[in-house]
Amino acid sequence: MSYRAGPLEARQITSVIKDCKEAGVLAHILHQQRGLLNHSHVSAAWVCLARIGTRGRGGGEVREVIAALQDRTRGVHDRMDGRDIAKVMHSMAKLHQRGLREDPGLLAAMQRRAAATAGEFSPQDVANVLWALDTMGVTADRVLLEACMIRHLPAPMTSL
Repeated sequence: MSYRAGPLEARQITSVIKDCKEAGVLAHILHQQRGLLNHSHVSAAWVCLARIGTRGRGGGEVREVIAALQDRTRGVHDRMDGRDIAKVMHSMAKLHQRGLREDPGLLAAMQRRAAATAGEFSPQDVANVLWALDTMGVTADRVLLEACMIRHLPAPMTSL
């Protein structure tokens, strides 16, 4: 699907974001559709940005996209499910590996949301969230670790 300016339907926004190949184009999409972006669009945009990295005209566009995504993520992270949280945190860590730094306040909010949604995590989501935190030099807080353990470790055997 090629991008056309103007308001799009929700499915079209997701498709256009997923098809994006350059940070500058992604920045334009996020700006044009900013009033319509929901938590799924934000998650897709983080994944897209982690995939495309700095392809395009330069790092300034990537920083512009990150700033827009951080701002929008603050407004919608409380509606993200476990899978979206895991994807966003994983994407943030991939960008961190490329030298792009995340907002510590947003990262703390994402970690709290991860703890709240850990019951929805697949084992891969748990691995992605914990890898992401470690990659970004953040110690997973106790609430998150306990939520992941309760969900994904077998109950202790009480009798043989």
